Amino acid sequence: MLMALFPFYEKYHKMEIELSGLPKTSTSTPMPEVKPPKDRGMQENSEQVPIKIKLLHQHSKMPDRKHPGDAGFDLYAADQYFVRSDEVILVKTGIAIELPFGYEAQVRGRSGLALKHGIFMVNGVGTIDAGYRGEIGVIVSRVGFGNDNYVIARGDAVAQLVIHRLPDIRLVEAKELSDSSRGINGYGSTGK
Repeated sequence: MLMALFPFYEKYHKMEIELSGLPKTSTSTPMPEVKPPKDRGMQENSEQVPIKIKLLHQHSKMPDRKHPGDAGFDLYAADQYFVRSDEVILVKTGIAIELPFGYEAQVRGRSGLALKHGIFMVNGVGTIDAGYRGEIGVIVSRVGFGNDNYVIARGDAVAQLVIHRLPDIRLVEAKELSDSSRGINGYGSTGK
């Protein structure tokens, strides 16, 4: 499927985009080169929030970003695991986290594991609340790759950790809700 879409992407990626109000030109003006910051994605004047990570075993690996600007920190398997088809297992990461009040962490699956090996996070996205101090685990299953076991080796990247600041929310009971163009339509109502 992706290979079928690639020529389409390449064809339109090379096309010039004409913005309204700008004179039409036959050549595009090159964009200035933007070099990412050396500290893996943080802006020079941005506020850095320190997040404490406790390594629980001597072979535990610190989560890290692979590229500048990445949203997620890779999480690594603390031990070796065999994932059988249609089996659900908990992969331990060997780390615990201390989030400040007003933050949450999300554990998300890795697209490469899903596409190439059928390894999915069963719960979609795992939520880590600020008060949790236990070991971070990743609940995975293998789908659609026959009866072969997939080996997750100690130190393999198994998921991503994305940290968000939470707004201060207060839920208020209401007898009525305002109208919207969507209304009560859901569960596939917008089509395929």
